[in-house]
Amino acid sequence: MLDQSFLQSSEYARRQSFLVSALNYSRSLQVLNKARYELRKIWRERQVEALAPGNEATGDPSGAGVVQGTEEGISNTVYKAPNTPAWETAWGVTERLIEQMNLEVAGRDAFFYLVTLSSAIQVDPDPQVRSQFITANELDGLFYPDERLFDLGARASFPVLNLAPIMQGYAEAGQVYLHGFENTTWGGGHWNERGHALAGALISENLCQALAGRARSKSSPPSP
Repeated sequence: MLDQSFLQSSEYARRQSFLVSALNYSRSLQVLNKARYELRKIWRERQVEALAPGNEATGDPSGAGVVQGTEEGISNTVYKAPNTPAWETAWGVTERLIEQMNLEVAGRDAFFYLVTLSSAIQVDPDPQVRSQFITANELDGLFYPDERLFDLGARASFPVLNLAPIMQGYAEAGQVYLHGFENTTWGGGHWNERGHALAGALISENLCQALAGRARSKSSPPSP
């Protein structure tokens, strides 16, 4: 069912306000908004520094504060096996939806091909940053969701391309950020130009190979 409850949220109402709309038309307001953003970014960076190992002035004895690699809109819990009924349900629904998509595509004699993307922390070029994030969130690694969906593909007989492990190796070898921008934050947010280029090359290469393999299997004579 279509969930439109966001229309009633205070955040949605705020974004529809006259002041927010006016940002599109006023350079002065855009300058003030940029200053507000930069101040928030400085505050977050100081929080990260305060929580770094060896710094006793964490300001958060529980260790539950801001950790580098944490992003708005992405729960750090996604990197570990579900341990609550809500997460069990979320994963179950996700897997059943993907399985149903595969069945519907196959039912039309088409080719279902699943690609999992990357989050910024998964492909951060600094292994120490990744290690600190893993330790702070009590994780076994950063690829649980990728591996789980790969296993789903193996069970349901459809190919899965996990981009994050490949992109992590590329980022670390070249010491480059694949997420983030100079005018926002390096190592956070969406793919940048380099990230998009790498992902596009990997997807096209692997998809072509998969399609070629599928064509060969269709043209092969049946076994006697």
